[in-house]
Amino acid sequence: MTFSTRSNFGTGITFAAAAILLCCRISAAGPNLMAIGDYGSVPFKRADGKVSYSGREAIFSFDDERFNFGRVIVRSNQPLSVVKRDLFVGFSGNALRIDTQANASTGGSGAQIQELEIWLRIQGKLQPGFSYEWEFLGGSTSQQESEGFPALIPLMWADGEPIASEVTISTPESEDTDRIQRLLLPHGVVKLKSFEAQTGEAWVVLKPRNFGSGFALVRFSLREVDTQPKSDSQTTMPAPVRYIEIRSGVENQIAAVLERGTELIKRQQNAEHFWPGADAEQSVLITSLATAVLAYQDPNDERVKGALEWLARQPESSQGSATPGNVAANQLPSRGPGGGNTPGWSVLVAATRLNTLATFGGMSKFGAVIQKDAVYLSDAQNDDGGWGQRSRKEAANAAAQTSNNNESIFALLALRAARYAGAEPEKQVWKKALQYWTEAQLYDGGFNQKLSRYGGVGLPPTAAYTATGTAGLIAALDMNACFGSKRCNTFLADAAQLRAITRGLDWLNQNFQRGTEVAGDIDQSIDPLLGSERLRYLASISGMTEFNGKNSFEEEAKELLAHYDQASGMFGIRGPNNSFREAPSLRRTAECLHVLIAGVAPTICQRIIVGDADNNHAQLRMDMDHATDFIALKRGKPFNWRRASVHDDVRRLAEVPITLLNFISNAEFGDGDWAKIKEYCLSGGTVVVNVSDDNQRSAVAAAIQKAFPENTLGDVPSDAPVFGSGSSSDPVPGLKSLSNGFRMFLFLAPKDWSCSWHMNQVAESKESFTFMNALIDYVTDGMPLRSSFAPSTYAVTSSPARTMKARRSQIGSKVTAYPNLISTMDRLMQANFRTKVAEVESASEADLTWINVAGDAAPTPSEKEALVSALHSDKFVLIDVVSGNEKWDQAFRAVLQQSDPNVRLERLRRNDPLFTGEVPGTLGFDATRVRFRKALQTRLASEGRCDLWAIIRGGKPIGVYSTYDLSSGIGYNIFPGCRGIVPEDARALAMNAFLTAYEWKNRAHPPT
Repeated sequence: MTFSTRSNFGTGITFAAAAILLCCRISAAGPNLMAIGDYGSVPFKRADGKVSYSGREAIFSFDDERFNFGRVIVRSNQPLSVVKRDLFVGFSGNALRIDTQANASTGGSGAQIQELEIWLRIQGKLQPGFSYEWEFLGGSTSQQESEGFPALIPLMWADGEPIASEVTISTPESEDTDRIQRLLLPHGVVKLKSFEAQTGEAWVVLKPRNFGSGFALVRFSLREVDTQPKSDSQTTMPAPVRYIEIRSGVENQIAAVLERGTELIKRQQNAEHFWPGADAEQSVLITSLATAVLAYQDPNDERVKGALEWLARQPESSQGSATPGNVAANQLPSRGPGGGNTPGWSVLVAATRLNTLATFGGMSKFGAVIQKDAVYLSDAQNDDGGWGQRSRKEAANAAAQTSNNNESIFALLALRAARYAGAEPEKQVWKKALQYWTEAQLYDGGFNQKLSRYGGVGLPPTAAYTATGTAGLIAALDMNACFGSKRCNTFLADAAQLRAITRGLDWLNQNFQRGTEVAGDIDQSIDPLLGSERLRYLASISGMTEFNGKNSFEEEAKELLAHYDQASGMFGIRGPNNSFREAPSLRRTAECLHVLIAGVAPTICQRIIVGDADNNHAQLRMDMDHATDFIALKRGKPFNWRRASVHDDVRRLAEVPITLLNFISNAEFGDGDWAKIKEYCLSGGTVVVNVSDDNQRSAVAAAIQKAFPENTLGDVPSDAPVFGSGSSSDPVPGLKSLSNGFRMFLFLAPKDWSCSWHMNQVAESKESFTFMNALIDYVTDGMPLRSSFAPSTYAVTSSPARTMKARRSQIGSKVTAYPNLISTMDRLMQANFRTKVAEVESASEADLTWINVAGDAAPTPSEKEALVSALHSDKFVLIDVVSGNEKWDQAFRAVLQQSDPNVRLERLRRNDPLFTGEVPGTLGFDATRVRFRKALQTRLASEGRCDLWAIIRGGKPIGVYSTYDLSSGIGYNIFPGCRGIVPEDARALAMNAFLTAYEWKNRAHPPT
């Protein structure tokens, strides 16, 4: 490859290979800002192609300023007209894509690329001798690419010459390590050699090869790192890393599809409140699906109420004529569920209606119809325990009597929903269904689409059907031995089924990739909904969200979204050349939206089981599934839960607001395990501790107290806010908790709640179900629940380049509110500015002193001495009123005046660096407008300026005083009544304060 010293790549460089040039634009770029290429947030856009000056390449460019990514150049042995026509280059889904497949609508044969290079422009200046960490997220349609491909990271022009580090990008081997997951992505570190000055632009050059028919680049990032911290006296200002989390942009695409699809469904509902299909059964089916889509988003929507009533009114026989609000009698099947002896509805239609009425209608209004549908499906069950397309009593021929896994899972889940609602199908149904799914499993633990006797011999297991079969086993076992049982461990007697479930989960954990990539998954290629739908069934009932190191829903959602039609706003099924072999339709759209809504629903709880090391069968308890379903039923919204382990990184645990820590036997739970739980609580999490054996309760209580010596495990008062938050709960006698004076973050259940949830004893253990429902409101303070896609709030440390010192003190209360405040800021400053924050005891040593006002008690002599020392230290002082209590604010202002009459407060101006982040020498966060928490929204707008005051002593600013709560937001601690700002903004302001303190340090120690 030969290079010109000119930086204009249009005319000054020649290429021995074809090249793709992408100039990655970054907003608010600061000094040495290196993170580049967050392609997941870019909407659909296709580049326009032109012929290069040499006539040997096709150049694709983006004229739109929003897509200022440079240009794409590709060389091919085909005519450039074919390349321009049939090569897709641009943004589609959640990545930058290069797709070489032909478009059937153009009649093209498909472009073929000889060689490919992807150029990414680096923003900012590179430093001689510095090390840089790179990370890649992307891939191709070919397995050959996994062998790795060459790259230049970085390629730059310095002293008029090109300088490059050659690397090979390949997927690292998995290691038995507790390192964070992102380090399992292709990554590495390169070190630049010495040079005088960067004289031209810097680039990352990727050279994918053997990439098959397409290549996708989701993200590439490059950032400065140091192998060892520099000395404490280093005075250069920290460079902002702005390292964006590796996350899929699929969430944004789902949100857009849901919004558009929901509006489309609303518009197509007719005046009689149903959605017409090609025939009567299709009308009932589509109306059931569309109603569920709307009900999950707003159960009180009048459209939902009208549709539910229409569904329940549908006649059960052919007698009578058409009436307003009904499908004409001659369009309906001659027998509905529970009617006459003539052929009735298909199992799919009956199951879908039953599921919708049971989930969103309820027994009080639609009990008669729900019970009749349940009886109909019970009667339709075949002798083998499964279901076919129609009732076995109505089968016209032998083929119609065969069972298959599709209808069997629909019927089973619908009957399960009916039982949740209060209907009672025959008990034999569950036992026969359990036997069916047991027989359906293959020797290796997987499942295909049907039993061997019906033609399943030789059909390979697939991810979609293994998820179907495993979900079927769990659901049938739940109904047969968990739900309504008299003893908690009844389900353990079904040892064969428990082993079968474990084998199914193991198969998925070994084989899951993405639906179409599983060998032999022919049904996935026929119906792309299959994998997404069945893996969602399994996740909701088992708490298993990841298989083979991948988020199953995210992987399947990407595949599902590929079948979305932008033009119509509906889903179809694409075939070869990306054309639709099944036209987009309302039914397909409703089915897909239903899956997507369930998948993106918030994960409200995770469960950790202690004492199940022998066989892990207690992991198959249905406690969290039943509790989550109860909460969803009460709120009319879908929610998810997941399994977790104390061995999970705190970063992963912090993604979920509530953790059930369930002790089921006398097991060792060491100090290190309790330390993990404590760190989770200090990071904003809330723990409910359940003890199955009453004889262990006192020992667990003692272990809790030992792990949290700063707090006291005591009874929860009957007037505690947790009982009156949003979805109120009656006081729970015997319930104990730990509190830091502001929020209760750990609860010890008075009895075995897990067992009550497992057996779904809603009436017998009402207090446990309603408490968990109220706890959701308490731990979020009425704020919207975080998306399951949202990255962890727990910041990751980096290799720091510099160190500053900080200390924390508290005035007004003896209960330590946030003992980890400085260590949390250490992680935040390392993650965002590669700056270590060391905690010190003396104000004279500290570059910043953070004082928490945690009450209105008069300061002790030592506390007053520490306050005076901080005010006189000539270092930065940050004071905030924890919880924003107005009484404490006034009390502390008096203390401040008594401590030093020369100190006064002056409201901070809007252009102050604390708000703007424009700290000299670096770039902080724009916090000129922040979002307020619920208590402030009662008298203020939802956002505005934080109430900050400059602390002035002797005419000189020495720090900042906040009347609003900052401290709780640093660790994502949410609780009712807090007059503060949301955690993201609290962190931004705090980091701006630390940058300002570091800049003050530089003034005292100017660079030599």
